[in-house]
Amino acid sequence: MKPILYDLPRRKPGHVYSIDMHQWDFQQQNIKIGHHLNGNTHPADKVDLLLTKKDIDYRRLRDSSLFTIGGYAHFHDGSEDGVFIKDGALTQQRLGCHHINCINFEEVGGIVHPYRINKDNIIASDVKEEYWRSVYIHVPEADFKQHLVGLSICGEIYWLPLDGKILTYINNNTLKFDFIRWHLYEKVYRYKDLFGRKHMGLIPYQDNRISTEEVKKKEFIQSLFTLPQSFVIVVETPKPLEITKQLVDSHQLPKRYFVGDHHYAPLRCSDGRYLPYIPMEDRNGVVLCTEENRWYPQQNDQIIRSQQPFINELNISTRRAVIRQAHFINIKFKE
Repeated sequence: MKPILYDLPRRKPGHVYSIDMHQWDFQQQNIKIGHHLNGNTHPADKVDLLLTKKDIDYRRLRDSSLFTIGGYAHFHDGSEDGVFIKDGALTQQRLGCHHINCINFEEVGGIVHPYRINKDNIIASDVKEEYWRSVYIHVPEADFKQHLVGLSICGEIYWLPLDGKILTYINNNTLKFDFIRWHLYEKVYRYKDLFGRKHMGLIPYQDNRISTEEVKKKEFIQSLFTLPQSFVIVVETPKPLEITKQLVDSHQLPKRYFVGDHHYAPLRCSDGRYLPYIPMEDRNGVVLCTEENRWYPQQNDQIIRSQQPFINELNISTRRAVIRQAHFINIKFKE
């Protein structure tokens, strides 16, 4: 049987690859999951996405892939009608970005099992029940033994054992997530508009600040794991996989990274996004054209955020933008 994207050049056998779905002629349709595709659904309710392409086995694509919108992973499903991405259209609208990326495991014979998380799966990791420091994620129906295991939180994917400082293996169906190393307050401030203050339960202050006491609440931490962008990932393969990362050069140019060669490996930015990219041949190698990869230093970067009553990020106008680091995430059969 031909691979789903059999005409993809530079792809290496036995390696996980990542491609832009629009570049490879997939069509998207805004829909509402659970509603008839041709029904009279109001356009404002069509917050999900349907991906289609002629002569594609959608169930096979569903079972071998992860999907990101603007770099953020989303829970997905599929049927004979296509691949469904939960809240995909809503994220496109809020980001102003229409890039859809597919991280595909077919070259390693991988079967992707995404597990949604509910509040009962989140357990305090200490007797003080300080959820804002770290939590256990217990998924009874999952089996982490001898499989590639990851966690998507707010669309950022972390893998074992590559990201062991943030995500830790506890037992066959339990993980530990460290919010201190994840930089909880910085991430919440960034995601409050993308995912909505109402869903997160944050008070909508007019000056756009957030309360650190609200962020520390158990209910708030649980809400982060119930987003459509948050789920546990188990990839079942016939042979063990190894996962490494490789730094790519930026030369301090926005929306560009430079490599001597590539094989469509997933590209992860230092802010947690899996950047959609289009490779362009250059006489000295390959230019990877990506989403926005700059950030501006903030006045709150040097303070202990947990000791502040409020956080209201303000750019330091005297400092220029910094290009974020990015790494290829190389996933292949273990040698």
